[in-house]
Amino acid sequence: MAKSSQKIWFLQLIRSVGCVLVIYTHWFGLILTPNAIHEMIFQDPLPDYPHVQLTEYLGIIFSHLGLSDFRAGFFSLGLFFLLSGYIIPFSLRNSTPFTYLVRRLFRIYPTAIVCLIIAASTITIANHYTGSSLIPDVFQPRILIANLLLIRDVLHTHHIERALWTLEIEMHFYLLFFIFFYFSIEKRVETFLLSAAFMLFASQFFVYFSGFFHDETRTLVFGFGNFLAMNSSYITYMFVGTAFYYTLSKQWSVLTGITTTILMMSINYFCLNTGTILNGTGSLIFINHCFGIVMFLFLYRINDRIPYSKYLNHFAEISYPLYLLHGFTGYTIYFLIYPLTQNIALSATLSLSLVFILANLVHFTVEKPSMTYSRNYLKAREGRSRALAGDLQATAD
Repeated sequence: MAKSSQKIWFLQLIRSVGCVLVIYTHWFGLILTPNAIHEMIFQDPLPDYPHVQLTEYLGIIFSHLGLSDFRAGFFSLGLFFLLSGYIIPFSLRNSTPFTYLVRRLFRIYPTAIVCLIIAASTITIANHYTGSSLIPDVFQPRILIANLLLIRDVLHTHHIERALWTLEIEMHFYLLFFIFFYFSIEKRVETFLLSAAFMLFASQFFVYFSGFFHDETRTLVFGFGNFLAMNSSYITYMFVGTAFYYTLSKQWSVLTGITTTILMMSINYFCLNTGTILNGTGSLIFINHCFGIVMFLFLYRINDRIPYSKYLNHFAEISYPLYLLHGFTGYTIYFLIYPLTQNIALSATLSLSLVFILANLVHFTVEKPSMTYSRNYLKAREGRSRALAGDLQATAD
């Protein structure tokens, strides 16, 4: 495999591992505690669901390895955030701030919008079909727009798809990187360290001083502190991925990369333990962030020794729509199929198969065409700019 292809394969491996573990974690929880999710979708408890006992073999394996704090959910999300931090500076090559922004918008929004409309439609139709006591409000304009534009966390509306919170944080990271890129400070170590330190200080400031207010003002100030803490808890970890890229691409020295990573992880620990948004799990998430670093670097180191698999590569290619569809869309399908089969394993298999088919459809009809359109648009725009520059030069001559 060529050197450039090896790097792409390494990124695909990370994406595949993260996606598999996210689906495993969420569906393991669904099968064990279905009522908690059923009531979110249908507002009513699930009748006559059998008591299920499943052995969490993945946790047992890691416990035997001395990694009793390993949590597949925290670990897999960490891999995704680390990957994003690595990919963004990689994507800046031969880009301008404008082309970077266009590519990111077309990469994220079309697929997210279609997947969210599928989720909202599936939930609404299923509630009508089952005669739910309360029809969901997912198509209420404010809720729908907030979710589709990925500003739900800013407008304080509820999710249509719970996995959306990670995309909201990613969008904030992309916007932050756009600012860095616009001012040509995206390669400076101090850019990331000062930004991380500021986010930590700001989140702690608002959380602490909320105690001096009362009632609605206190709730508002504390909520903003929690919002900052939640975002900084993952953006600082994404900065670690950025440090990896600049170090492994030899734009930073190894010493600079190691020092930046240590300082960033220290800030990440305090961000994770600021406020109440993470419900006291900050230290456990931090440990899994450390595990994620080990896995990331390990796969980077051995990626050229792992045989290429077109099936695994395709799984990585559809991981974005699959991530958005395996949740509430998949859960709703499962809750519709189970009463017909009365078999948990069969219902889960059929539901995930349908989700996989949907993810492929979205990938080939929305995700890939959107990225192709953005490339063609930018090429055409560049061609027009060159033609205009030529005309101006000819006029000047």
